Amino acid sequence: MKKLKIINLIFVITANLFRLVVAQNTGGCFLDGVTNSQWISYYTNDAVFDTERTLFKSFTFTNVTGVRVASTSSVYAAASLNDSHLLITPTSLFEQFEENEPSSSETPLLIIILLFTCTGGSSQLTFRQPITDINNHDPIFSSSAYTYSLPMPFPSGITVSGVFGDSITATDIDITNVAVDFTIQPEGDFIIQYGGATDSTNKRHTALLRTATSLRLTSTTSYTLIVTDRGSIPGTRSTNATLTIHVDEENSISPSPMFSSSYYTAVYTKVSDSNDYITLNTDIILSDGDYENTTFVIQGDYSNYFSCNPESDKLNLVLSGNIPDDILTTNSYILVPIQASRATADYVGTTVVVVDLSNIIEPGVSSPVFASSYYLVTYTVNEDGSDSISGETSITLNDNDYQNTNFSLAGEYRTFFELDYSNNQINLILLGDLPEDVLYNTEFALLTVTATRNGAEANGNTVIVITLPGEQCTIESTTAYPTTLTTEVVTVTECPTPVTCPPCDEYTTLTSDIPTSNGPIDTTPYTTPFTPTEQPITCPPCTTVSDVVSTTTDYTVPTIVTDSTTQNPITTECPTVTTECPTVTTECPTVTTECPTVTTECPTVTTECPTITTEYPTVATEYPTVTTEYPIVTTGSPIVTTECPPSTCDCPTTPTFTSNTPVTYTTYTYTEAPTTQPSTAIINFDNSYYTFGLQPLHAIGVIGSVSATSSMDESIIYSIAASNGSTLPSQLTINEQTGELVTSDYITSGSYYLVATATGYTSGSTDNAFVFAV
Repeated sequence: MKKLKIINLIFVITANLFRLVVAQNTGGCFLDGVTNSQWISYYTNDAVFDTERTLFKSFTFTNVTGVRVASTSSVYAAASLNDSHLLITPTSLFEQFEENEPSSSETPLLIIILLFTCTGGSSQLTFRQPITDINNHDPIFSSSAYTYSLPMPFPSGITVSGVFGDSITATDIDITNVAVDFTIQPEGDFIIQYGGATDSTNKRHTALLRTATSLRLTSTTSYTLIVTDRGSIPGTRSTNATLTIHVDEENSISPSPMFSSSYYTAVYTKVSDSNDYITLNTDIILSDGDYENTTFVIQGDYSNYFSCNPESDKLNLVLSGNIPDDILTTNSYILVPIQASRATADYVGTTVVVVDLSNIIEPGVSSPVFASSYYLVTYTVNEDGSDSISGETSITLNDNDYQNTNFSLAGEYRTFFELDYSNNQINLILLGDLPEDVLYNTEFALLTVTATRNGAEANGNTVIVITLPGEQCTIESTTAYPTTLTTEVVTVTECPTPVTCPPCDEYTTLTSDIPTSNGPIDTTPYTTPFTPTEQPITCPPCTTVSDVVSTTTDYTVPTIVTDSTTQNPITTECPTVTTECPTVTTECPTVTTECPTVTTECPTVTTECPTITTEYPTVATEYPTVTTEYPIVTTGSPIVTTECPPSTCDCPTTPTFTSNTPVTYTTYTYTEAPTTQPSTAIINFDNSYYTFGLQPLHAIGVIGSVSATSSMDESIIYSIAASNGSTLPSQLTINEQTGELVTSDYITSGSYYLVATATGYTSGSTDNAFVFAV
């Protein structure tokens, strides 16, 4: 018990001492939200952005008469009293906070010592203010342009920044950005890397620029340097600078010229004594492209006949004089060596041009020209199993000079055909049957015929278009036709044998014919109450009449179709007897659910009277469904039997009536209005085939055009693609709007099988035409 009292006494003394310490520290001052322990230690405020310019924190106070910031505290904050509020605000120096303070990856923290004057004395509070860095400053290069002068060739892996020019540096003052990234565009010649911060402030960063490969620049070259910071709120920022590399001509060693190939080929053409020329198959190119500082010399036995004309991007070899005939006739080719040299280069570049002399054009020898640019041939599989071709199988030349002309046949299926000369013309002969997978899965087979003559300037070309049987298809009509239901009247007369029936319940009977209608019918005006009595019911002689109707495939009519001229079973669906029909007690034949067969014998008669309902036949309120097929209409006349077996009738369980008046049943007719089908555009090319010449090879521009029309008022979009295993030269394009075929550069001589497509801009319908460029 004594121990417990001692513990309580110690606790009371300690609490009083703590209150005394707090009272001494606070001096009686009170700030809302600041605890006693925080007065003793420190108070940490919520983080604010480094862009804050108005207020760090506002407190409600009690017993505070004055406040100031200690001189040893942060210069970026101030404190003041406003009525009952203590305001802690940023000073104007806070705007230079990031620029003045070193950058660090840690969160910046302002330590502010607040000195209070209170009603009970004085006090102080340590106020800590965390700062959130906003990435609101661009990294800036120390210069917007860097220029280096390098001797050529310049070796790989050598650092050039700070050695051959100024150092490359960039500054980022955002306080938490402690590094940046450098890149260079275009890549390949140089590598640029981050070289670290230049001092302890971590704000200025250096770049290391070195060569990535051996440089052989021949002229001033520019690059783009990019510096990007590593900020995250809201994201990274970057800026550019220009890097310019000049060639130090005084200290450079000219690189040895080097041709792109060790040899080139050319064709010599002799047209007359004054205008011979050569045609290079490929351009003569220097690897480094420096034609301006290179000297070219033609060597060899034939140097007097050639000269070199350098351009900015290639070297031209031209004739300076015609080669004598004795050289042309005794050689199939000649060699023309070319040397390239530079004043300060260590080596000389060499190549050779192989000039083909086999294409010597003789004066007076005309080029072969076919009478037509294409010929249309039809391939037929005959009923006896044999195959044949017909159409334009005879191919002719304009000058009819077949004796001095050689013909060749090319194409995927050329092995199945041959050319035969007879009757002063070239005939296409079928050697063997084409495979079935080709006949029925391919629309056309294309063959190219080439005509050549010794000494002629150009060859002749034409195309044979062979139409194959192709896939067989069935075209279905899309025209809608109305469905018509005809009418037939069935009349029942008095029965010969009277039958007496007991009274039946009251019901409503038919008083007059219902008018024909295409919509709902109000049956009220046509019905009257009727109370039957016991009267004899008579039935007429049995008469069988078949309704005559029209049907379509998808519209089922609940009647029987017969033909008075035949005794064949009916082939349509069995008729359905509706439940909404009049009931009568007669000796009439039974209606079965199967399709009846028309005979001359009387049908079987049931002993039960047929039933007449008290409702009128239902009139359809909608048009029947119309299918896309043609209706099948069967007409005929009623067939009446000559005899009918007698019968008696019992009173039915349903309401009946006794009447000697003939009852008429009328089937109403409804005609479907024609359905308007949506229109579909039809695209048609003006021609199925187009042929355009590519001669001469140097012709650049429009070589022809295709044209198509649409049945709708819409624009046509043209496109072109390769066909039949051919290729589409990259230099050949089609104008989407005009259909013009345009060559942008020289095209290698040959035959090109193409397909042009015309597409309706609105409808999307298409049509194709074959294009032959030869």
